Amino acid sequence: MQAGKEGLFSFLCWTYKPYNNDLGGQEISSQEYLRHLALSRIYLDNIKFLRTSVLTQNQAALEGLNYGANDFDIPWEDEVTQLAGAVIEKDVDRILGYAQEAGFKTRLRPVNLVPLSQT
Repeated sequence: MQAGKEGLFSFLCWTYKPYNNDLGGQEISSQEYLRHLALSRIYLDNIKFLRTSVLTQNQAALEGLNYGANDFDIPWEDEVTQLAGAVIEKDVDRILGYAQEAGFKTRLRPVNLVPLSQT
């Protein structure tokens, strides 16, 4: 990615899940994840949407909207992260409600990043 040029439209910051695999290691804390998001916003300033990961962070990910993220994923299904130990909140209305309670307006959109509706 080159400064002043269009690059990626969206960047999703995931965390490593060390469970049920041979790699080992440890998962970072939610606070460390938020620091990664804030630094990503500073360094990836030419990416329109910086997404926080509800898939890997659940409700805590929505705090990332206060740390530079302006988008978040809705975890419909992800077998890979579930096998690695992620517990996925699949109640979309509840996830959107958490963001709305925090004072954010939510929009649901398909993968092509065009908004479908505003709630």
